[in-house]
Amino acid sequence: MTTRDNFDGTMAFLEYVRNCLGINLNFNAMQIALYRKLVKPGWSVVDIGAHSGVHTRVFLNLVGSTGRVMSFEPNPFLNDKILADMGDVENLTLRREALSNEVGNAEFWVLPDFPEESGLRLRSNRADATKKEKIEVQVECLDNIVTNGTAVDLIKIDVEGAEMPLLEGARQVILKARPILFVEYGHTAFEVYGSKFDDLNEWARLNQYDIFDLFGNRLSELDRWHSIPQGLIWDYVLVPSEKVDDTLSDIFEPLPNR
Repeated sequence: MTTRDNFDGTMAFLEYVRNCLGINLNFNAMQIALYRKLVKPGWSVVDIGAHSGVHTRVFLNLVGSTGRVMSFEPNPFLNDKILADMGDVENLTLRREALSNEVGNAEFWVLPDFPEESGLRLRSNRADATKKEKIEVQVECLDNIVTNGTAVDLIKIDVEGAEMPLLEGARQVILKARPILFVEYGHTAFEVYGSKFDDLNEWARLNQYDIFDLFGNRLSELDRWHSIPQGLIWDYVLVPSEKVDDTLSDIFEPLPNR
């Protein structure tokens, strides 16, 4: 299959839209559009960093009554909102733990003005936020919650920089279930956890995943990975190498063979 892959053109287009037109694309909407093409009835989906439940609601609609969604949101104010909106949905499991590579209690920063950027550590670009509250949350590993080879088809990860510790704590789930991953990975967030930009690419290589942007460009090669403007793109699709052809044919339009 020849995939729609025009990396240089995509980067040039994004730079033009941002720098010349002063417009930032809505990557959140693009991600949801990919869910609608990919997620099937009966799937099991894990939404980590559910925030106000926007993605959770989309997942529930897509998996239908035969599927299941497990959502994690440690911010108590956002968790309560999801509970009020969707707490009676039978195939939704809503949990309050933060996920990482360790178990216990930890500090969690709540940012009332930027609730979607709350997390286990204070993001570097929000260090001077005038409104911030430090609370205590329970921390768990996904491997301790999703056990015994439970089927997981897709995991969405949006945890404000804690992506690499979370992936380490989900090693067995990912090894056994081989889910497709949607990962937000932005430098102003992951750097406060001591992670580096190449860490996600290296993790993918070691675990036999291929990385794509939301346009379908393969980013696994280091020269492409290093060419990504880190302040411009931070949402990625990680696909098990053995599922790449089927997944791409579902969510990205193929180019005609020439």
